[in-house]
Amino acid sequence: MLTPETEVFEDVLQRIVGFCKKMSELSKGQAQMKLLDLASTLQLSGFERHVTGNTSGIIALLVGSSGLKIEYDRHERNLSIPFSEMMSISQDGGKVDINTCQVGQSPRCLRVRMCDKDQANAAYRSLGEMKTFYHDHEVSASVRDMTEQSFIG
Repeated sequence: MLTPETEVFEDVLQRIVGFCKKMSELSKGQAQMKLLDLASTLQLSGFERHVTGNTSGIIALLVGSSGLKIEYDRHERNLSIPFSEMMSISQDGGKVDINTCQVGQSPRCLRVRMCDKDQANAAYRSLGEMKTFYHDHEVSASVRDMTEQSFIG
C-alpha cells in the first residue's frame, strides 16, 4: 500500500504527475487511444472483475469476451471456462450458477456465492451480455477485438 511515508510514494506520485502532463498535451481522442493501448498490455485487459463471497476459495469471477476466468485464493488453481462450454447461466438470490459441459465429460454445475445480491446481479448480467453478444450470434473477429479493449480491467 502506498502511503505518504513510503519512499516509493514520491516516485509513484512524480510518475503520475508526469503521465498526466503528457496526456494533457494530447487531444481527447489521442489520450483515450493512448490509455487503451496501455490497458491492452495489462494482464487482464478486457475482463470485468466481480468479487465473490469466497466460495470454496473462489475470490473473483472475471468476465470477458473469451469467457469466464475464475480467480482462486491460490493463483495456481485459476480456471478458464470458454462460453462455448457453458450450457446455461442462472441466478438465485446471491448465487450465480454456471452449467458447463466440456467435450467428453459429464455436465457440471459451478455455484458461486457472491458478496451480496447486487454483486450476483452484476455478474449474472455481465455473463449474459457477453455470452449473448459474442457467442449466441455471429460477430466478426474485428468487432470482438475492438470491443474487448473498451473494458479496462
